Amino acid sequence: MSRNTSSKRTAQTYPVRIHADHVLAEIGGKTCLIDTGSHLTWSLNKSIEVMGQKFDTEPQYGPMSLAELSGHVGTHLDYLIGMDVLGTFPWRLDWQRRELEFYEDYVSNGEVKNIVECGDQAAVIDSGARPSSMPPVVGFKIEGVPQIAILDTGAPYQYGPRSAQFGRYIGEKDDFSPFWGKHKADAFETSFEFGGRKWEKGVFCKLKPGTPKEFGWLLGSDILKAGPLVFDLRERERKIYLL
Repeated sequence: MSRNTSSKRTAQTYPVRIHADHVLAEIGGKTCLIDTGSHLTWSLNKSIEVMGQKFDTEPQYGPMSLAELSGHVGTHLDYLIGMDVLGTFPWRLDWQRRELEFYEDYVSNGEVKNIVECGDQAAVIDSGARPSSMPPVVGFKIEGVPQIAILDTGAPYQYGPRSAQFGRYIGEKDDFSPFWGKHKADAFETSFEFGGRKWEKGVFCKLKPGTPKEFGWLLGSDILKAGPLVFDLRERERKIYLL
């Protein structure tokens, strides 16, 4: 991935729409899925410019093309914005105001209510990628029990390992993975906490036996709904600010 700095800006704000619990930002007139679960930014367009920096893209990530991903999400996507971009600048996501803002740097004006320190996926999965391009790993509690999860803003559901016992079974959910396509998952309603915020009826899924890959704990886009957050996932920072 290469970057070419053409100009410096202190902030850039983009409108957001929510489709099936996916965060879609309109950047340069293009529809972009905001996905901390992806190492890379992918698109059939060769690059994207954010905050005056140009980022090269990959045509696809794993076996799934962006056209196939668009079909699963249910709307056209021009880009999936991954951690190579999202780990370069601080950015604020406000679900209620439907707004995404990138910053050159982030300084709190006293609006921060809590701070979550992030690890990176290298602590869970061995990888040679630089930490700022790794999906963040965060602490949370499910039914009062501390756990560690990958934070994936591109995922519409939370996930837990098959072996974990929690919650009340509420049926099946249709979902998909870029690596093995559509699948059904067992869904459970349960309470969980993140950054001092509590969800009484959060939905966590488990992959069914026979699915090609097992998940550990994963937090999805539900955590974005309770209030605005600033993500500073740069290598020297790795924090989420709850506003």
